[in-house]
Amino acid sequence: MNSSNMNGEIEERVNINDSTSDAINDSSDAINDSSDAMTQEPINKMWKQYNPLAKTLWKVSKIYVLWIFIHYISSHLYVAYCTPYNLFGFIASPIMISTPHCTGIRWCIMRGADTITAMWIVIGTWLATTLGGY
Repeated sequence: MNSSNMNGEIEERVNINDSTSDAINDSSDAINDSSDAMTQEPINKMWKQYNPLAKTLWKVSKIYVLWIFIHYISSHLYVAYCTPYNLFGFIASPIMISTPHCTGIRWCIMRGADTITAMWIVIGTWLATTLGGY
């Protein structure tokens, strides 16, 4: 067999394989496009329905998330700066608790706890009225 003839035969097989794989890829793309469209439609519908609710919930909950953050950070700062966990902290804590920074941190902890408690009362009341049908 001639080498140029063999090269031509190989090129012909490669061209056939390329066209077959292109056809398979085109058909799989069409299937993927239609399945993507089928899955995207309900997601888009849900997004349009629940997006305003999510925006409203975020607007309402931002202040509570802020208070949770303040309470968490203040609790750790109070332990670090006002009542260190060692012998010196034990001896100095009666003096340290009356300093301005410890008083301010303690205020953040107390107001944060009050706000978080009120948040749970509001959420519980809303759930009870929503699920209770009142």
